[in-house]
Amino acid sequence: MKSKRYYILTIVVFTALIGAFVIYNLFLKVECLKCTVERNNSSLVMVFYDYNDKAVARAMLVKLAENPPKLGFTLSHEDNSKIKRLMIKLTPDITSTEIYLKTPEQIWNSIKLHRSKDGFSSVLEISDLSTQGEGTIRFDFVVLPLEKTDVLSVYLDVEFDMEKGLQKYSGVGQGVLRLSLS
Repeated sequence: MKSKRYYILTIVVFTALIGAFVIYNLFLKVECLKCTVERNNSSLVMVFYDYNDKAVARAMLVKLAENPPKLGFTLSHEDNSKIKRLMIKLTPDITSTEIYLKTPEQIWNSIKLHRSKDGFSSVLEISDLSTQGEGTIRFDFVVLPLEKTDVLSVYLDVEFDMEKGLQKYSGVGQGVLRLSLS
């Protein structure tokens, strides 16, 4: 009799553990994406890969215009996926340079643009993208060097959370775009 109770109790505990493992992997686990960085004269590209080495998102910072320098940021991702949260941090290597967000063409929910605590970086944060996270996300920035320079480097830090069905992803990337201003 005791062995039968012990056997049933073991099955119940084992089933509960398997159920907890499945629930964790399906609903709670966040996969950290791997990031590679590619750069050329006028663009910086970060490609984010899942654990199967499949590209699931791509962030780009591209030089759009010369005087004043304008930068375009895009974050594209797989169909049927959605960006939930986004943070973009742009830091110039010359402290007397200011970076401004060009007025977006559409209305954004919960958008916050501020200077970082160091006072040199411009930080764009969107805590809840709602339906705007379903397509490619785009923002344009204007770079204003306050002193004459021929070359300017802009450091890009990107963080985002993405969902595809029940799977949750987190992406973090860093890179630098060197701009020729002459």
